Amino acid sequence: MVWLEVKSVADGNKCELILSGPQISKRIEDDDGKIDETIFGLKKLNLFEFSRTNLKALPDSIGNLTNLTNLSLHSNELECIPSELSKLNGLKHLDLSRNKISVLPDVFHDMSQLLSLNVSFNVLDSLPNITGLVHMTSLNISHNKFSEFPKNLVVYQEKKGKNETQPLIHLGEVRARGNSIEHVPSVLGKCLPSLKLLDLEDNVVRTVAGEVGDFAKLKDIGLKGNPLEDRRLKKLVDNNHSASSKPILDYIRNNCARDADASSSIANKTEKKKIKRKKGTREVETENGGKTELDFIRVLPFDDTVPLVCVSDAVQGVRPYVVCCILRGLNLKDSSKFKKFISLQTKLHDNICKKRTVATIATHDLSKIGAKRLLYDARPPSEIKIMPLSKQNEMTAMELFSQMQKEAEFLRKEKKRNTYSGVHKFLYLLEGKELFPCLRDEADNVISFPPITNSETTKITSESVDVFVEVTSSVNLKWCKDVLDNLIHEVALGFNTDDSGESDGTEKKCRLLVQQVKTTDSQGQLKVLYPSQTDLQFSDLDTKRSQI
Repeated sequence: MVWLEVKSVADGNKCELILSGPQISKRIEDDDGKIDETIFGLKKLNLFEFSRTNLKALPDSIGNLTNLTNLSLHSNELECIPSELSKLNGLKHLDLSRNKISVLPDVFHDMSQLLSLNVSFNVLDSLPNITGLVHMTSLNISHNKFSEFPKNLVVYQEKKGKNETQPLIHLGEVRARGNSIEHVPSVLGKCLPSLKLLDLEDNVVRTVAGEVGDFAKLKDIGLKGNPLEDRRLKKLVDNNHSASSKPILDYIRNNCARDADASSSIANKTEKKKIKRKKGTREVETENGGKTELDFIRVLPFDDTVPLVCVSDAVQGVRPYVVCCILRGLNLKDSSKFKKFISLQTKLHDNICKKRTVATIATHDLSKIGAKRLLYDARPPSEIKIMPLSKQNEMTAMELFSQMQKEAEFLRKEKKRNTYSGVHKFLYLLEGKELFPCLRDEADNVISFPPITNSETTKITSESVDVFVEVTSSVNLKWCKDVLDNLIHEVALGFNTDDSGESDGTEKKCRLLVQQVKTTDSQGQLKVLYPSQTDLQFSDLDTKRSQI
């Protein structure tokens, strides 16, 4: 029996087919694990997504779809991939993530057009030969069983002919977190000359060769969650709240042992700085004995003028973590500063928030909140009413979610892409959930619907002075705190730099006022007070705390 979606594509002579979800799983189950073979007669398809089902085996006839440029088979139960996949030599994007694949067949030798390959969340411990993927720019092997860096990525050949280059010369992003990798090859920079991002978080890396700091284009390296033996490096990695990895790469380059002869080309060491505390003040002591006291952030204590945030029991199974604070006395009247503040949130969402998958930031004009108590809650989406940003009418979360799904699909087709863009790419974070998270006041006015939007009624403008900041996460409180630390650090250095800042009589200047916000559980027990004594630990800014 021909599936309705397949018939619609065939009758309409369409080029895209998306099959996903429980309904498709039910059909597969009813047909003894098989899928509609008519699919593989749709020779004009250039995009085929078959996802979020119980499919265990992909038919060999997948090789018939020779016009495919985008193939997404994520979130199924596939255990193997047929070798006929090699016939799809026009593929540009291949997503095999979130399956049960233990071995990939040697199918990539003819896929020279492939730009991105995602095999994350499988059970792979090796890769087949991928050196034929000469145009590939992105590779994701995160959350597998790799015990060493894939050997096929460490292929270095000395240049012999005029036109001879490295096999993977365009590969700029390698994501390999959540494996058991012990070592970063020191020659990786030569093998992958375009490498800009290397994510090795949550592996078992103990040492990092100094050569890693010399990788020509490397800008972002992820090393958190590794048992690094160099204590200073580990502390630097754990405490780095910036979106930039420059301090880490500088340290690796200048301080870590090298695999090659130590007399080889090494970048000149910058002046070393020692950070010390003295009577609550942070000073920088340089090698020549000079001392420079640092500017500071002033932390104001929580008081009854600040909203108390209460976390309901209902939100625990949805998006349970929230941390808040208030940025006082911001000057955003300069249009460039206001735009920079908005851009900063976007940058943090893309970097430390991992595309909103681990955390989401929302900012509100405190003067527009008014309430002394806010409830972080979870409700059926039909019961959440909000006026979304840039909208003039109130709607339910379900109406907004459905509308955005339609917009996302329309824009994707209009731009002929296989992925969503903008805020639409985060919709999947709420797919299938019976309850949606929200932050509301005592009058039941919803001011935030994470991770999608916050309310038009409390949005900040260039006239906003005191800004209430919330960060929510489905992972843990630490992510929320790390994001806020990073936001505060960037705002302190980039926005309040005029001469009107508070001074303590020295050259030091108060860069930012931050007021604590208290979060409790449904019984009134304290969950988190941010920023606490252990937060806002920076090497280039001091933190002073006012007493109640």
